[in-house]
Amino acid sequence: MFFVRMGHNNENSVRSCHQAGIAICIANPRQVRDFAKGHGFLEKSDTIDAFMIRRFAKDVEIHLTAPRTPQQRAHQAGLIKS
Repeated sequence: MFFVRMGHNNENSVRSCHQAGIAICIANPRQVRDFAKGHGFLEKSDTIDAFMIRRFAKDVEIHLTAPRTPQQRAHQAGLIKS
């Protein structure tokens, strides 16, 4: 499964995937956007985004994201509330 980091909005999906044993990668949105620009996609739309996210996941060496520890989740929750 491949996610683009969107703050805390996809945290529940990521946690659910990890609990189900599904390997995931979380990409930096800036890297995906730069990848799209490098391939000549200067405009932005949901269709283009989906296509380029898929191509990024396929073409770029990705690294799996380890599940967060309870301490990391508590720390992140504190940052979001601040």
